[in-house]
Amino acid sequence: MVPATDLSKEYEKAEALLAQGDIKGAADLCQRILSEDPGYAYGYYLMAALFMRTGNLEKALLFINMAIERMPDNGAFYVRAAEIHMQQQDWQGSEAIAKKMFSLSKTLADQKKYKEALELAIKVTHVSPNDREAYRFVGTLMLNLNMPDAAMHIFRNLLLSKPDDIEAIFSVIHALITQLKNDEAALVAEQGLTFHPHNEVLQYYASMLRGKNVEKAPEEYVAKVFDTYADRFDTHLQHELLYKTPSLIADRIRSLPQTTGKSSLSLLDLGCGTGLAAEALRDITKLRVGVDLSPRMLEKAKDKQLYSELYQGDIVTFMRERSRQFDLVVAADVLVYVGDLAPFFKATRKSLAPEGLLAFSIEIENEGESYRLHDTGRYSHRIPYVLSLAQAEGYTCLIQENTVIRLQKKEPVQGAIFVFKKSDEK
Repeated sequence: MVPATDLSKEYEKAEALLAQGDIKGAADLCQRILSEDPGYAYGYYLMAALFMRTGNLEKALLFINMAIERMPDNGAFYVRAAEIHMQQQDWQGSEAIAKKMFSLSKTLADQKKYKEALELAIKVTHVSPNDREAYRFVGTLMLNLNMPDAAMHIFRNLLLSKPDDIEAIFSVIHALITQLKNDEAALVAEQGLTFHPHNEVLQYYASMLRGKNVEKAPEEYVAKVFDTYADRFDTHLQHELLYKTPSLIADRIRSLPQTTGKSSLSLLDLGCGTGLAAEALRDITKLRVGVDLSPRMLEKAKDKQLYSELYQGDIVTFMRERSRQFDLVVAADVLVYVGDLAPFFKATRKSLAPEGLLAFSIEIENEGESYRLHDTGRYSHRIPYVLSLAQAEGYTCLIQENTVIRLQKKEPVQGAIFVFKKSDEK
């Protein structure tokens, strides 16, 4: 689509002339347009089409490159450049253009322009039919556009052509889970383990989809989930899942005498994500340190300029390896990816200043074991289990409040918010 300018009508006339086969008329009009405005990128784009029509591919390439120089974020220009290289049988040149197209498609996706990104990504697969990453990206975009059947067709074909492709295996599993086909997803995970028997993420998928308990989600799994989720995290959680846990935790912390009138407390935000907890606690904190496994989440958090420091890594490892202490340690919607909480409590005690506050949320488990892994990939915990671990590490419970913490498949999820104080003696 050509942007509305004084020259756009003239450009449309030139396009019409070319469509009618009047190459000379289209060329004359196009040259007049460029003489009036040498920076008009679409004029060069049309000149490239004219030279392609006459078989002068060298000049066509010259003009399309001039169009790209003037408008480097226009996907149609790169598609035309790739077509010229392919007609010249310059496969190296067409592959180089395909990479630029792919990069632009990812940029469009980052801007949440999923339809435009998909259209361009599909063109990438036409230019570079062996690019498996591009096909996976097409499938991912289809999922974002609520096209699960089309996405599954892409992912299945990738898996059929290379059954041991770990990324294709993950893509099929993810697509099946989004369609609530957990038994099929479990079967794909188990088949994948025949090729990758030591892959922790596949083991985790197989366990969670078959209802088996494991101690915690693998770091790679959590990072993958939230890297994929980062662009729509805030909107999806707050508006679709009615997620208010960070603000609920912040309100409970502010209700305590330890924080009354304070504005410069230090905060360690575990599993900080995009920074929702730091936003909610902004008024009572000054030094804010965030830790998360997902690089994409950390990028989003950095953009908000809330944190003094941000670190990528496992939260327990981070606390174990550092001697720094904080007034507040917060983990909002984080322990749902951890089953065994004993290492968490031991590590947080090390990271809290004397009489510091530990606040977090859990999903409640009412029966069975101390914790349970659900087919959502999230854990629920029994409240007595949480309280016993906290007591063993010398914590005093200041607040325990049962509440709905989010929606899951439009149904309320029962959870609990805790605030503990670190006691002087363990």
